[in-house]
Amino acid sequence: DLSELRRLEERLERADRLAVIGQMAATVAHEIRNPLNGIEGFAGLLEREFPEDDPRRRYARNILEGVRALNKTVTDLLQFARPARLDLRPWRLSHIFQQVIFFLQEEIRSPRKDGRSTPLSAHIKVETAYDTDADEVIADREQLRGAFLNLVLNAAQAMPDGGVIRIESRPADTKGQLCIRISDSGTGIPPEIREKLFTPFVTTKEHGTGLGLAITKKIIESHQGAITVESEPGKGTTFTVVLPRDPRVV
Repeated sequence: DLSELRRLEERLERADRLAVIGQMAATVAHEIRNPLNGIEGFAGLLEREFPEDDPRRRYARNILEGVRALNKTVTDLLQFARPARLDLRPWRLSHIFQQVIFFLQEEIRSPRKDGRSTPLSAHIKVETAYDTDADEVIADREQLRGAFLNLVLNAAQAMPDGGVIRIESRPADTKGQLCIRISDSGTGIPPEIREKLFTPFVTTKEHGTGLGLAITKKIIESHQGAITVESEPGKGTTFTVVLPRDPRVV
């Protein structure tokens, strides 16, 4: 099958490119993080030196938030560029999503101070519908949880005035696969952005790096799965993830 052979060649070429990018990213990360750690340390000392009502304390805090934002960008770049190494074990999707929802609720209650996080509305409701026949999966829990958390946080950020996030799982049409849908009632995604949504450094967020969905796609594909998006401005967005029950036998 020539089409299958061509897809394999493209995947190998992409793997080679990512290996080169990974080496570059590791070098850049090392060179950037060393001075960043120094800046963060001294800014932290300054923040503690000034009284709470001193405007210089606020300046020091702004420096800290900027440093943390840069560190987050470096971490995202490394995660995207490095080859995926999976720790595959049996898990329940419903348990993974319980942790994702807990993290979402914590983010709503106590937003991260990294200089990039978008405050989330307190009026967000999460609905779930897990099919017991589509709950067990062989996966890397940490990576899959990170991918789903990114999708759920994106959904929450698309609803600044609150709304509903719905998480569903069911058996996919293809035997041996699971289908997960994460929907929101948010602002939707413009068509020109939707077409390149998983491309690195493409973002609609004011402080976004444009790597979150690229990393999510990479994690899903490393599990031999696929991710698609449907969206209409003003009517919300739905991400659909299809995963094999066991990526080792695909």
